Amino acid sequence: MIRSCDYSTKNEYNQTMRMNPTDKFNNRFGVMVILGDFVLPNQKMFWLDEMLTALSWLDVLERTGRSTLVRMAKDGWFTIEKVGRRNRYWLTDWGESVLRQGDLRIFEEAVQDWDGNWHLLTYSIPEDKRVLRHHLVQQLEWLGFGRVSRGAWLSPYDRRDALQQALKAPETSAYLHFFAGAYLGNTEIDQLIKNCWDFESVATEYGRFLNTHRQGLEQIQNTDNGLTGEDAFRMRFWLSYDFLPLLRIDPNLPSQFLPQPWAGFEARELYTTIKNRLPNQTLFSD
Repeated sequence: MIRSCDYSTKNEYNQTMRMNPTDKFNNRFGVMVILGDFVLPNQKMFWLDEMLTALSWLDVLERTGRSTLVRMAKDGWFTIEKVGRRNRYWLTDWGESVLRQGDLRIFEEAVQDWDGNWHLLTYSIPEDKRVLRHHLVQQLEWLGFGRVSRGAWLSPYDRRDALQQALKAPETSAYLHFFAGAYLGNTEIDQLIKNCWDFESVATEYGRFLNTHRQGLEQIQNTDNGLTGEDAFRMRFWLSYDFLPLLRIDPNLPSQFLPQPWAGFEARELYTTIKNRLPNQTLFSD
């Protein structure tokens, strides 16, 4: 069971730890971070009361947490089991696969020996299937694809398997077409890359991440007796909450296409260093 905590300073602490403290907290994404960082490494289930306690540490009201989890269950993330007076939530296979893709993106190494092939995905999804198209675009962005034009997306990597696993509706595959090969023009490859990915904005966001979470590393280093379990949870949570969205806008291109020096390398190193200093305590019982 998660231990209770002193709520008197949690709002101030959370605002201090957030990279973008004025942005509205995304409850669904917050649940996904907790699942990926605190639940899935150990198990595929969690108890409702424990998740609500964890969310309360992040200033999420109980009724808001409950409604978020209910909506996610309807969207295919969980199945719910009644055990006595408690509710146990089980991740579906699809929900687990989406979270596993997050791990793959986090720990994906920068490619040094690229084979020179670009991978192009095209699709034409009917207007009456806009939900399928919306979900597809979300997954393409998460996997680092860049939009070449409407219905055409580019990546230096073969992401077919990862994309197929992440699709909520298997019928989406019927609208997808994959191609691979060399880029033959008509513009310079550097210009094409700039059209697909906004590296200036990505670098700016990485800079904000570094400025915020260097302070977190200093706090860990300067804490003689160690952080409390609650503070360690929040610090680890906000680290992932801030870092994961950066992977959506950073395609992890081969190094020859990246500005030098590239802040993404430093940000990834900081993320890994702090995670290693903050043990993943088992906050959820099985």
